[in-house]
Order: sequence, then structure tokens, then C-alpha cells
Amino acid sequence: ILANGSQNNEIKILVKSDEGIALNGLSVTLIPDGGQSEIRSEQSQTDENGEIIFSLSNSRAETVTYEVQAHRTIIGSFTVEYLPDSGELSLGYNYPNPFQVHTTLPVTVPRAMDIQITIYDQLGRPVQTVVDSRFEPGYYEIPFRAHGLASGIYFYRLVTDDEILTKRMVLVR
Repeated sequence: ILANGSQNNEIKILVKSDEGIALNGLSVTLIPDGGQSEIRSEQSQTDENGEIIFSLSNSRAETVTYEVQAHRTIIGSFTVEYLPDSGELSLGYNYPNPFQVHTTLPVTVPRAMDIQITIYDQLGRPVQTVVDSRFEPGYYEIPFRAHGLASGIYFYRLVTDDEILTKRMVLVR
């Protein structure tokens, strides 16, 4: 999540009993361990599936651990890393790299824009379009599945109206 104070990310929490039964109608709160977090509950209680949704944002680059509490009892915790916001479009290095079937393409979007990410083979031929849509400002980890592709070097290219960014990745079978 970008630490710009404006990127809100949805966090879903599933609450079940020790027997695995979804707990409906339970009030749940998140308690940050420090940090500059803004926490907004999207619903007042868990639903019939035991889920409750929160929206999180933060104005400072830091790591924050959140305690999940129900009736003032800690029922779990999770950690969120808030990343610095450079205000620039960026295409990170995929990870893992090399990869076998699945890899992740990190992208930071500074403002709302249309983005296309396409995978190319060594000869520059497009082999798959991963994304072709409008993105709101924020940090994204875009999954890529290399089904049907042979081992080798591939390139992933991010194209907007203003910029073209390209990185290399290695597929091993």
C-alpha cells in the first residue's frame, strides 16, 4: 500500500470459531501498533460468512501491525507495509525471477491512468496482454501466469499515454 494518505486498501477479515464455524453478527475492531493509519470499517459486524471489511490508509512509509479484536479480546493480527510514494509511474522487477509458472509484476501508479502491460518474447513478438485497463493511484502487484510459454527470456512492457517502461524476466521449466 502506498503511504500517501489517499490510497485506501480493502482488508477482509474472516472470523470463525475453533470448530471452523463462521461467526455472524460479531463486532470486530482493528488496533494499530503505532503508525499513522486511518482505519474505516465498511460494515458494523461480521456477515453470514463471518467476514468483515475494513479500509486502511497511511500517511507515512512504515510497517504497521494491526491487532484484530472482538469484544476486547485479541483474535489475531496482521502486518501491512506502507511504501513511499515517489509520485512517479514505476514498473518494478518481477519476483520471483527466474520463475517457473507464476510471477508478480509490481507497478506504482501516481494518478488515474490507462495502463497496458504486455509480455513479449526474445524476438519482440507479443505473447500475452496481462492488463489493459484504467488504474487509480496506488501500488499494485499484478500476477502473471506463464501457461503455454517455453523456457526463455521474456520482456514485460508497461504502456501509458505518456510513458513506456520495460523490464526483463526469465522463465524456467
